[in-house]
Amino acid sequence: MIICKFLFNILFQERYTQAAETNFSKFGLYLKEKILTVPEHILLPEDATHASSSTDGSDLKVAREKFDLLCARAKEGKLQRAALQVNRDGLQEVLQRQERALKKMRTLREKAKVQDAVDRETELLEKKLREELRPLAEKVENNLTQTRDFPMNRADKRKLEGQEAVVKKRFRTEEEEENVE
Repeated sequence: MIICKFLFNILFQERYTQAAETNFSKFGLYLKEKILTVPEHILLPEDATHASSSTDGSDLKVAREKFDLLCARAKEGKLQRAALQVNRDGLQEVLQRQERALKKMRTLREKAKVQDAVDRETELLEKKLREELRPLAEKVENNLTQTRDFPMNRADKRKLEGQEAVVKKRFRTEEEEENVE
């Protein structure tokens, strides 16, 4: 009896599964034909690309050509960008060199102005010195001629030595001022 029940269960299960499978396949066909199928006159937005494309593959060729063209443009853009980068780097280097040269030129110009001012002041001082020393030199020369002719007394000698000391002091102070500048 147990065996009969066991066989009965197996047969019953087989029939039940077969019946269920046939019913599910019929139900699937019904869903596919009646419910899940969109009528031909209705076009969904996401299906617009599929509806307009042809089935011979020409659209695929066109799309491939467009893709290749975009790839070529991208490569050209990268090359142009690299060339512009190199050009920009070169221009920045030239700019830095020009800025350094300009800075040197400005410092040289300032030094030249200072040198011109020093030269002018030196010329003025030399002119003043010559003007002040000429009468003094004439006096000394006159005194020398007089002392050759007759001996010089001590007071005149001290006076000449004092004047000589004053002139030497002026020379030293002017030289120190020039060195300071």
